[in-house]
Amino acid sequence: MLEIRGHDRAIGAIVLGVGPDGIEELGTIEHEPPEDAPEFDRGSYYWRYVPIRRSLVIGQTIFTLSDAGLAGTDLTSVSETSWTRFPYESSTYRY
Repeated sequence: MLEIRGHDRAIGAIVLGVGPDGIEELGTIEHEPPEDAPEFDRGSYYWRYVPIRRSLVIGQTIFTLSDAGLAGTDLTSVSETSWTRFPYESSTYRY
């Protein structure tokens, strides 16, 4: 996986596959801001781009962790299979 960068920040992940014909992009993974964040917070720089902090492949699932939650994504189809949203807390920390 490679980072998707925006405004000098990593905001997602690119999933790559390697086969006999070389390397190909299979898809991308991005996390959305919390639904319950107030509109002024959702539009803030902090929540506009929810960076994926860590990623881990276990079996056929890519797990990605961000401040918004933990997602499971199928390695083959690059479709989200699970999502656990973390409770929203207004953050005073901004990038």
